[in-house]
Amino acid sequence: MLKYNLDVTVATPMKHYTPSSFAKQLPFYVESFAHYIAHSEYFTEREGVDNYYLVYTVSGCGSLKYRNKEYLIKAGSVF
Repeated sequence: MLKYNLDVTVATPMKHYTPSSFAKQLPFYVESFAHYIAHSEYFTEREGVDNYYLVYTVSGCGSLKYRNKEYLIKAGSVF
């Protein structure tokens, strides 16, 4: 399941990569990359998705709900 609202301003266009056969043998590899400014209505919900979503917060704040707990995400946070 994947639900989202991309309430964002795009700072740089999203880049998509086609992983090599070697990369696919590694535990992790990059499929896409983007830099954007998320606004108050931005959210993603992910369950049963076979990839990871890595987020680094440059500035501002938000929240992360994971396994029935809610975490405050501040500038400099990675999740």
